[in-house]
Amino acid sequence: MPGMYGYFGNNLQVGRKLSKRFQLSWNDCTEFSEDNHIIGAHAHFGKKAARKFGESNYVLVDGDANIYDSLFRYKCLNEMVNFKNSIPVNLKDSVAGNLVIFNNKTRILCIFADISGSIPLYYSLSNGSFVFSSLVKPIAQALKSQQDTIGIIENVCLKYYLSNRTAYKNIFRILPGQCIIFDLVSKEMNTYETSRAWIKDNTLKSKQQIVDNLINEINFSVSSIKEHNAKLALMFSGGWDSRIILSLLVSNSLPSICFSHGRSDSRELRIGKKICSYVNYPFFNMPFDLSLFNIDDRIDEFNKTENITSPEWYHAGKKLKEMGRDSAISGILGEIIGGQFSPFDYYPDWKKTITNQLLLNNYKFEKKINNRGLNFVRELLYTQIPKKKPWFISDDFWYSEKHLSEAVKHDIDKDITRILSRGITSPLKIIEAIKSECRGVQIYFPQIMSCRSFVDIYNIFGMSHLFTLISKIPMHLKVTNSLSKEIVRHYNSDLLKYPTGAILLNATSNIRLQELSKILIKFYEKVRWSLYFKTDGFFQYPNLEWDDYESFRKTDCLNTIVDNINNPIFDINKLVEFVQNIKQNKWHNRYFFAFYQIMRFYSIELLLKSK
Repeated sequence: MPGMYGYFGNNLQVGRKLSKRFQLSWNDCTEFSEDNHIIGAHAHFGKKAARKFGESNYVLVDGDANIYDSLFRYKCLNEMVNFKNSIPVNLKDSVAGNLVIFNNKTRILCIFADISGSIPLYYSLSNGSFVFSSLVKPIAQALKSQQDTIGIIENVCLKYYLSNRTAYKNIFRILPGQCIIFDLVSKEMNTYETSRAWIKDNTLKSKQQIVDNLINEINFSVSSIKEHNAKLALMFSGGWDSRIILSLLVSNSLPSICFSHGRSDSRELRIGKKICSYVNYPFFNMPFDLSLFNIDDRIDEFNKTENITSPEWYHAGKKLKEMGRDSAISGILGEIIGGQFSPFDYYPDWKKTITNQLLLNNYKFEKKINNRGLNFVRELLYTQIPKKKPWFISDDFWYSEKHLSEAVKHDIDKDITRILSRGITSPLKIIEAIKSECRGVQIYFPQIMSCRSFVDIYNIFGMSHLFTLISKIPMHLKVTNSLSKEIVRHYNSDLLKYPTGAILLNATSNIRLQELSKILIKFYEKVRWSLYFKTDGFFQYPNLEWDDYESFRKTDCLNTIVDNINNPIFDINKLVEFVQNIKQNKWHNRYFFAFYQIMRFYSIELLLKSK
């Protein structure tokens, strides 16, 4: 996977360790080294992610497929690298990714984090030495860092880190839109918040005006793809987010294939195949097989991405490269346009549907919620904190941290304070911002990042201007995919003739009716799964979604993964018992959920291993 790394300090041995560990999976990094620093970066297909300008200026980039050419074409770049005590914000306005500028003459290092936080970047400042990397483990091994109990528990229990934590002490995530400036002479580091996302925009008054603005920004984002003549593959499920991307490609006559994985005869993928057939885009589906459980593949995936919860995307990327494709594009982060990161996602399905119905196009209801203030935000976010020890964590590890609840609350409060510092006062927007910048980018975006192990990616919804605009839209105008529908209608209204996998009605139908039909599908699903479990498979489970892993239930596949988990943070006996219950159908839930959970545990296992 593309990425970057750097060390600035007096002990270059540490920098060499960082470089060696980072290049474990890549032997073609562009690297620059002098007496007190080592910097390097990797990109696919011979692209240059690290370049030197003049005698003393270095620029590193990591992000969208277009970032490698777009940034280096800036006419102002040579002027911008000579900054001191100022932030070259405009340099990164139109790209999705991370940017590092180092001026060896002024001895100033400047790091810009991706506006959405989708492209990870970590740093550590210790004893006057500054280290950064797209992967956290190379830093931890180079510095011999100690584990952070709170960070590990957040990752294992919540599925993501809060604030700027990682699994290691004194190694931090650079948060979305942050700019870090480090002065090598004074050893002083300053962090700046440059993001304007989720700040109220009083100019966005009507739904039509918002749609028009969105169309303008989307067109600008798509124009960058046109310039590069990429051999595209759209990761297509037929849902709203990937359907928006398809409508853009068709409208702009951009050739692409559509690619999916999983059960090809599921309702979701049958709909997707019909849509692709209608627009004459080739549709390819990759069925699941035992390669998902292959230990060597999972270790390779981890070394490239530090996340193995989406192995189907890793193998999709591998297949796309074999097919001659060089770039994948998906609808990830389109959830923000669809209003999917509202506070009500924490509610049960029926309650969430009713609340969204009340919120839809209802300014007064949104205002009523916002009047509840910060207490509403804290109470809702605090519900994430584990009330008791999870079954899969060992007693020794769990009880080694006496102030767990207080520490997690403190991290939540730090996230709230950071969002408030932008001038955001709406509780709905605070929650949406935290859910997007923490949960969204750490749970959903790793999917396409696994695909990026082999091909470049385009993150349309993560482009700076578009992402910021999407974030500012009032929740009542975009909840339940009402804006998504308008965007698809603008680019290719024929794509609305088909339902999504989550609704019974065609996408042309009234949004409120679509939402109500979700309740019927959920009820049908619940009944069919219940019959499947209670009759030990006599009644077939519902064939609605792509993520069908049930064919692996009677196999020893998960045993293979659990046999490789040895870290004392886990109760190994409970994991073994859990897998056996799954195999014998005693754990009445979909195999997919068990698979995802065990893969998360194995990700932590690999992250914390000393080698």
